Amino acid sequence: MRGAWRAGGSTRPSRGRLSALRACREALASRPAGLVTDIDGTISPIVQNPAAAAVLPGCRDALAVLARRLDLVAVLTGREPDVARRMVGLEGVEYLGTHGMVRWTPDGLMVHPDAAPFAERISQALPSLLEQLKSTDASIEDKGLVLAIHFRQSTSLEGTRDTIIAGVSKVAKAHGLAVMEGRKVVELRPPLHLGKGWSLADLARERQLASLVYLGDDRTDIPAFETIRQWRASEPGRQGVALAVASGEMAPELADLADYTLADVPAVESLLRNLAREA
Repeated sequence: MRGAWRAGGSTRPSRGRLSALRACREALASRPAGLVTDIDGTISPIVQNPAAAAVLPGCRDALAVLARRLDLVAVLTGREPDVARRMVGLEGVEYLGTHGMVRWTPDGLMVHPDAAPFAERISQALPSLLEQLKSTDASIEDKGLVLAIHFRQSTSLEGTRDTIIAGVSKVAKAHGLAVMEGRKVVELRPPLHLGKGWSLADLARERQLASLVYLGDDRTDIPAFETIRQWRASEPGRQGVALAVASGEMAPELADLADYTLADVPAVESLLRNLAREA
């Protein structure tokens, strides 16, 4: 196992009118340099059916170039890491899934030892969850360590969300689990410190990075944005940039923590292409 799997506030630096592209370019000039991105809503547009989502070709092409030129390019997502790897389809990229609790390796999936025991508890909670949500038109995705309840396709979004939150909270309390909400999805997960923030900090330590850029769009990315602030403030000379991808569902807290906000997924594609030309 590479790196020590262990638990990982500062104000953002004053950037004036510095553009997101220039800020990323200047940060990544400090080596070793890393770029880490979410998938859905960041390099892949949000769609009604999560199984139909696809990474924009320009994002994939740019990440392929950056993976050859930077010291680290990684994908950090709520999806399972083998699913993430199929979606992105690139060698030379690190894939961390289930919000960082599971990592893809050439020898198979590596589950964080603190999270592994919760797989059985999650499995035991599934029948109760199905019972609680039987009156809704939500769909349940079993990710092993997480049960994700998707309701983007619901005919009554607000009513369905309220029913899901109530039902999932009841099941979580009964089974000693936690609840996390994202963009039209609610997750039942282990009650651990592990998540995108911890995983991002662990990657930075493992690769001894001097600079780090993170891109995300969802409430689940907030811990990663917080990590960027804490990490760059913890040692002189560290460069970190947190980029939020805007949407009508964007959490205000994410916008507050971001150094820059990109308009949408095509704007991410443009940024990555420009970085790839200059990396």
